[in-house]
Amino acid sequence: MRMILREILATTTRGLEEVSIEEIEEITGKESWIEHRGMVGIKGSDDDIIRLNIFGRTIHRVIMLLKRGEFEELDDLYAECKRIDFSRYIYKTQSFAVVSKRSGEHDFTSLDIGRVVGQAIIDSYMESEGVRLKVNLRKPHIRIITEVRGRKYWIGLDTTGERSLAKRGYRVFNHPAPLNPAIGYSLIKIAKWKSEESLLDPMCGGGTIPIEAARAALNKVNERDFDFLKFYFLNRDKNLKILKLQEEPRSEIRWIEGSDINPKYVRGAVMNADQADVKRYVKFTVYDACERSLDFDKIVVNLPYGVRTPRRGLKETYHCFSKNLKLYDWKCLVVMTAEGKLFKKIHGEPDREFKIQYGDLDTDLLIYHK
Repeated sequence: MRMILREILATTTRGLEEVSIEEIEEITGKESWIEHRGMVGIKGSDDDIIRLNIFGRTIHRVIMLLKRGEFEELDDLYAECKRIDFSRYIYKTQSFAVVSKRSGEHDFTSLDIGRVVGQAIIDSYMESEGVRLKVNLRKPHIRIITEVRGRKYWIGLDTTGERSLAKRGYRVFNHPAPLNPAIGYSLIKIAKWKSEESLLDPMCGGGTIPIEAARAALNKVNERDFDFLKFYFLNRDKNLKILKLQEEPRSEIRWIEGSDINPKYVRGAVMNADQADVKRYVKFTVYDACERSLDFDKIVVNLPYGVRTPRRGLKETYHCFSKNLKLYDWKCLVVMTAEGKLFKKIHGEPDREFKIQYGDLDTDLLIYHK
């Protein structure tokens, strides 16, 4: 039986598309591309949809593309979407909702797009099956995503669900400035950390970076009620088979440590690690990053930058941390900060840098090697 290849889109952190492409190719063995900032694409199978949801750490959402094209007016968009045979994807007793977004100058809103596409789906299904599909905006069986950029559009099925893959479910302690786990893992991937190397986050806050490192080394997967499990046209038994094929840890973890100057944050990080089932693989300690030993292979850190945490002493913190870094022979340092200019002025130009968008905040990822 010939394998059907579909266009699959995955959302990611803006500026980290390259990192997600590398991960997607590792998971699927297939080449992918940058669709636009914050989104990558791949031609893959139903198995790839399942694998990306289960194993994806840098991506947020996986979408099975149904159609893409161009249009002039909303009536054209209605006609394009109405041509899709939705009975192939939605069972007659299932409800649906449309999630719409747009980019560019238009004389219509995202709500208008959602209304038009929703009506096209209802009318298409009524014509082909004689059944009026139910709309459920709060808890639909099927979520249909539509994006308009200029005069181009695409429409697809959300295979992930309302909760992003970046929401791992282990955060029982909330740091004042929590780090998105998908970004946390991306930093580890940029550092090219391997489990046989020592890893330190000297300003760990709620422990996201050490926890993500341990989860990756132990091959902990995303387990939840994915939306693709509601797809009647997809062999859902494959989900269980792929989960059973989950790899054992490739090798023993040498050393993962997270430290913070604030004892409350360290206690919270331990709570999060316990919830993530990696507590015994990560050491959390109370230390000042400006004074502690930095004798580790890889150092990955999300520096304070005074947006959700106090700015008091920011320059002094960067100075003393940089001074301490110069005393040790680490191999790679990855720094995340919205004060990239300040850190570069103090510590020097990095070997490489990424410009990412973290919420509404423009943030720098700086990579140094010794």
